[in-house]
Amino acid sequence: MIAHWLHSNPIIDRMKLGFIGVDFFFVISGFLISLQLFQLNDSITQKHTSFWEAAKSFWIRRALRIFPLYYLVVILATLFNDNELRDALIYNLTYTSNFYFIKTQHWTSTFSHFWSLSVEEYFYLGWPLIALTLNKKTLMSVIALIAAIALIFRYI
Repeated sequence: MIAHWLHSNPIIDRMKLGFIGVDFFFVISGFLISLQLFQLNDSITQKHTSFWEAAKSFWIRRALRIFPLYYLVVILATLFNDNELRDALIYNLTYTSNFYFIKTQHWTSTFSHFWSLSVEEYFYLGWPLIALTLNKKTLMSVIALIAAIALIFRYI
């Protein structure tokens, strides 16, 4: 928030606090979501629930938590003629605004933060398929592999 409110301050701007905030958000969110998925994985392993029941429960909870407010903001901003949002409406409705910013090579000022919600939604769609289907030993190997790949990409 400091990075957004005080971005014109050269000292604050050099600190790159916005990037750190996004990184913290993704790490905390990923940890909490993974913890929830690991508990569901245990429930599947103990035969208390099936993969599809666990996945459906997870996705419904995520949708109910995020979609209502997100779509309300998108629809209201569009109705009140926010041209920036209207230009990217299909991208925002489909949680692909990160691709819109790549396509246009331009950050809109009002709704540019939607890219992080798009990335988070991809995580919510894909990670449960991995976290709910693999046993703990294999899952830990996959997590280590993903971390190694992330470090390699970061280095490159």
